[in-house]
Parts: sequence; C-alpha cells; structure tokens
Amino acid sequence: MHNDTMSPLAWVFIVSTLARSAPACREDVGAGPAPNDATDASDVSDASPELDGENTDILAPDETTDSEAELEVDIITPVALVPNAWQAVTVPACDGLAPGSEDCHYRLLWRPDACGGTCSKLLVYWAGGEQSCADGKYDPLLEKWADSGVLVACAQPFTTSEEAGRYPYADERGRMELLTGRIRAQASTLSADGVAGWDGRYLVIGGVSHGATAPVAAIARSRAFVNRPDIWTGKDGTAVILFDGISDPARLEASIGLADDPACAPWHARFVGRYGAKAPLAHSCDNDACYCAGGGQGWERDTTVVGQTAGPNWPGSPYSCADLGTPAQRVQYRVVSCGGGQAAPCGALGDIIPDDQQTRLVDALATCPEVAVTYHDHPGCGHSLCGSWDFCGGEKARSWLTSLGW
Repeated sequence: MHNDTMSPLAWVFIVSTLARSAPACREDVGAGPAPNDATDASDVSDASPELDGENTDILAPDETTDSEAELEVDIITPVALVPNAWQAVTVPACDGLAPGSEDCHYRLLWRPDACGGTCSKLLVYWAGGEQSCADGKYDPLLEKWADSGVLVACAQPFTTSEEAGRYPYADERGRMELLTGRIRAQASTLSADGVAGWDGRYLVIGGVSHGATAPVAAIARSRAFVNRPDIWTGKDGTAVILFDGISDPARLEASIGLADDPACAPWHARFVGRYGAKAPLAHSCDNDACYCAGGGQGWERDTTVVGQTAGPNWPGSPYSCADLGTPAQRVQYRVVSCGGGQAAPCGALGDIIPDDQQTRLVDALATCPEVAVTYHDHPGCGHSLCGSWDFCGGEKARSWLTSLGW
C-alpha cells in the first residue's frame, strides 16, 4: 500500500499502535538520563508522504521571497499573551509571503509556574512535513517542554502537507522569519498580571523532519543570525535542535529511490517533486527529474553541508560557516539521528531519512569556529518517533540545554 493514499490520521494510528510494542531506543553517543520503556503515543511525529502536484512556484536562487519592511510592520503588532492555555494564531496567506498562498500557523503555550514567572527560554518548534501544529498534534510533546520551564511555540509555514512538499526548503525563509518574529513578539508581551512570558535571553529553534531541514536552509540562505539577530537569536544564547533532518537532498533521493522497499516509492516522489514538476517513484539518471538527470531547480540551496564541492550526482553547497553562525555569539547545534532499528527503511517505524543526512551535517559544522555542534544517535527509534519526549530524544535535548547552563 502506498503511503500517498493514506490519510495522516491513519498513519498516526498505525505508528502509535506499533510504538506501544516498540523496544526502547538506546543512545550510543553522548550522555543523558536512561530512556523510559514507553512513549506517549501522542508524541509521534507523523511523516506520512503525500504525492505532490505540479510545482509552479520554484524560484531562481537570486530571487527573494520576503520583504523586511512588511515583516517589521506585522511583527510589532503581537497577539496578547495569555498564561496556561494554548493560543492558536493563523496568518492568512502568510501576509502574502511566497512561496505559495496558503495560511501559516502557530500555537503558543506559557506556563508561568514552571518558569517561576517569566521564562528565560523560548522554543520555536517547526512541524514535520504533515504540517499539523494547527490541529494540536504536537501539543502533548510540547506541553512536556513547557512543564520543564520553556515557553513553547509550534509553527508551520503552510496549512497542508501537499503545499509543504512543493518548494525548496530554503524558499520558506520569509514565512519562517515572519512566524518567528510574531512568536517572539507575543512571547515578550505582558500578561494581564503585568508579567512577560519571555525575557529574550535564550532562543531555541527546533523541529523534526521537514522542521529540522527548512530552518537550517532558511537561516543559511539569508545569513539570518547576522542579518536578523532581532528575529533569530536570543540575547544570551541561541540553539538549534534538529531531529532527523535532511542536509543533502540529492543524495537522499538517490538512496531512497534505490532502496529495496516498495514503501519508499512515494517518499522518493515527494523528495524529487519538491524541485520540479515531475515526481517519479523510482530513481534514474535518465528521467529528467532526479538531480543526476538534470531535473528541477533549487537542490543546491537546500544543500547545507557547508564546504561540500559538487560531484557527479550531488551539488556543491553554496554556504559557508559564516552563513550558519554569527560573530556575536557561538550558536549551539544539536543534531539527532533516529535509525529505525531493524524496521523496513520506509515503514511506519523505519529510518526514512538515513543517518548520513545528519552525520555529514555534523562533520561540516564541526569545522566551523562560529558554532558548537553535538550529535546524538537513537538507532532503535524510527523517523516517525524522532524527538518524542520519553525515549527518542526530546527529554535528552532538554537536559542538554540545562548542561549549557540555560
């Protein structure tokens, strides 16, 4: 059965059911508290692929998608902050920011008692490709972050999974910047009791799958930490937490397209379709669609392995270390892999995005004096569970922030 015919709710049900009997994931790299034996099924990150339609809004690398003037006007009118309740905000057509015309959304939760009043940490957590912050799917996971003393927001730059699969990740930067600016503005406002939700000290940018891919590409393409520190950095520290993201989409589509698992076909179609009108189910260098066949546009601007030179089947990265850091502070990166154990690569508990998509980014960032990078591996956790609190990286990521003194 192809996953492109499966509804997101059906996919969540299958993954949640399987997760109840899944073995606890081990963590081979780094230290942290022992994993629990079970996970909250509602923590599952739904990564169900949806086949894309024709891509008609691909941008050339030198085209811009955002207007800083428009962003400023919008950001300075925040929604009033309310404690102890999820607040949902929809931005119609994302204020006209390309790509596409769908609404963008975020949900925000502040628990003053967990922070002793004002929180010093704000987590902006970007949804996976299913784009399901707005329906509350990430609420149970992020409530655990909120209980640990973090003001949390769940953000999605599009409304539907289909639209989220139509464009190169880096082209989302205008939408992501608008949402991040609005979230931090709202988080900084005073409640009815005269207490601010966030003091601006520490900003954490996190996400899973799509949400661990698009932020890095968007930050690099606009050199956001340098050019918009008011949006993308905290006063005392900035961290980026990436659960099972993509750093080299050309290599990814080739590996998935050649995998011995029929369930990988719709994933391959989505990975290739993002860069052009064609969405083949199998990899080929003769289909005018895959990277090695000269298909599509935008592969290189999503290639965040800084310093990578072009090869026969992959592009060079246009980015340098300076694009992912700032001289003002040392940005902290935490990159997490979830290997899927013995599950079929593209099954409900499979890997889907191979570990080399994370480790090659880690190796590249390790050469950058502007940043610090740590890597953690959860080889028994599937992609759809990556970042869940109890045993696939969420709680350990929170402990890592504590280890930084945050």
